[in-house]
Amino acid sequence: AVDYLRIAALAALGAAAIPALDYNPLVIAVYALLQGTLFVGPWELGHQCNHGAFSSERWANDFLGAWLHTTLLMPYWSWQYSHAHHHKWPNHVYEGEGACPKVAGVGGRASAMDRLEAVLLEVGPEAWAVVHLLIVLVLGWWGYIFFGVSGAPAWGEKGSSLFFAPNGMFPADRVKRLEKHRLSLLLLSAWVACLAAAAWAWSPALVGALYVAPYLVCNVWLIVIVLLQHTREDLPHFGSGERYAPDARPFTLERGVFYGTVDRLGYGWLGSELHHEAGSYHVLHHLFPQIPFFKARSGTEALDRFLASRGCAHLRKVDETPIPQALWEVGLLQREVAYSPTTGDYRYLVAGRLVAEP
Repeated sequence: AVDYLRIAALAALGAAAIPALDYNPLVIAVYALLQGTLFVGPWELGHQCNHGAFSSERWANDFLGAWLHTTLLMPYWSWQYSHAHHHKWPNHVYEGEGACPKVAGVGGRASAMDRLEAVLLEVGPEAWAVVHLLIVLVLGWWGYIFFGVSGAPAWGEKGSSLFFAPNGMFPADRVKRLEKHRLSLLLLSAWVACLAAAAWAWSPALVGALYVAPYLVCNVWLIVIVLLQHTREDLPHFGSGERYAPDARPFTLERGVFYGTVDRLGYGWLGSELHHEAGSYHVLHHLFPQIPFFKARSGTEALDRFLASRGCAHLRKVDETPIPQALWEVGLLQREVAYSPTTGDYRYLVAGRLVAEP
């Protein structure tokens, strides 16, 4: 309720000020930055519903979650399934869903993005980092939801689009899964129709300024949060078998969570008050996804005590790096991991070299 009160108050201010100031681009940009930051709150609450953290009743979680995500143009049940797969296989190089890197020596490197990366790395790491971040932050959300970019290779050539199905994630023979996917799109279509009606009744420019512009900012925030939860140059990825290193350490859920996840405390007040700890206490979330956000801090403190009592306090990774600096460090990483025989897992490449092992 508090999230929507903030959003409604800012929207009312924007509805009065933006037309009065003749749709000044700077005013719209400031409004979009503020409102888009607030949009992350309801999105995270929808994520909580996805995990059953809102209510003990599945229908209540789905009812509220479907509303929260649909009104932010996310197909609720489609993302519910893809996100469940992510929780099952965090930082796995074949089954991992979302921000899944390529593996050196596996598959081709002939795409336009591969060629661009090679050219920019020749120019220098900084050139690659700037372009890499721009592409990921501006286009990453669309690439993933529409085309399954950075989705799990396990889905095969048909991919894992959250919109275009049947595909690898939503195959034709999984009838119930496909039906939920189609219901998600039906609800989404109804919401788009509401937006179109609002644009017709008032003004397309006003709807674009009040809703679409903040929506784009919200998507950037979501990419930042998701990327930093599981991406750092010392966070390993796992995988073994015919396609990968046969002597690699086998994947376990515990390894994926503790070694492949980091709690980012650099969000500060914004992360705790407006984003409901979405990026701050992610280790606990992967272990106990039904714990609601308002218990994330106390739950993490209890987890720390438990780990310390067993001599494993080092397992929970914590990073207080300011978010802009953390993003820059991620930008320097290539889109590829290479097998490290010493550690038995896969480590990110930076400018063509293997990252220093711990």
